[in-house]
Formats: sequence, C-alpha cells, structure tokens
Amino acid sequence: HIQDAMTAYFTMAAGALEEQVPIKNGDREVSLQAGGAAHLVVFVGHNGLMDFSLAPPANSFPELPPRSAAALSCVSKPYFSERLVAVGAHPLLLTTGLMAPEAYTLDAVVRTWASGKDTTAVVESAAQVYNQYQKCGIKGARRLFWGDSD
Repeated sequence: HIQDAMTAYFTMAAGALEEQVPIKNGDREVSLQAGGAAHLVVFVGHNGLMDFSLAPPANSFPELPPRSAAALSCVSKPYFSERLVAVGAHPLLLTTGLMAPEAYTLDAVVRTWASGKDTTAVVESAAQVYNQYQKCGIKGARRLFWGDSD
C-alpha cells in the first residue's frame, strides 16, 4: 500500500485529511491535531516515487497555518522537494542518498523541531544521530540530510 501511503502524505502536506487524535493528559482527555491539521507531517519508509509516478499533489490550503514536512526515505530531496513546495509545505528535512529510515532519526527530528529550533539545527540533529547509529561518519551523515533554510 506504499502508493496509498505516499498519496496520503502529500495530501496531508497540502493541509487536507485532517485528523484529531484523542490523548490522555493526566485525568484530562485532549485532542492532538494530526494529518493535514498537523504543523509537521513526516513520511518514513520506502521512496515509492523511485518505482512509480503519482498524480500531482492536491492544491494547498493557504488559509491554514504553514506546515513543515520531512521524508525519511532514500533520495527524497529530488522526488519530494518540488511536490512539497507546490502544496505550500516547507521541506524541513529530506535526504540526498540511500538511507535506513529508522525511528531514532525521526525522534531526533521531531524533538529538535518541537523545541523551536531552526531547519539547520534539525538537519544537524538528524546527521548526528544517524552517524551515532549507522557509524557512517559525520561528514557523510551531514551530506545525507538537507533542509530548506529559506
């Protein structure tokens, strides 16, 4: 179902497919904005665009707050960047080469982004943790990750 997952990702990056996820906060139940309502949308997995093409992404919803998007998959920058910009999403973190899309990278990206750090810090945190687990060398890890700092 990779094609369905990727279609959903780009649709959410455009601001559609909004979800509300109920969570417990102590004794209170609160609602977490998710899907197209989220401020950050992340795709983790195989870059299916290397195997098949998708229809152009849906139009963005400019009345909504801007969203950031990340894609932890092989060579996501050339496949995802233009699509994300076209739907009004900020390409926070993409990749330039083959990679293992594992949870430690996702955790570092989300924690750094949620703490209010800029794109450069998000890219660096991804590179640092990726090097820690993959032992690929920090220079290689830094070349692997890219974010639109504009």
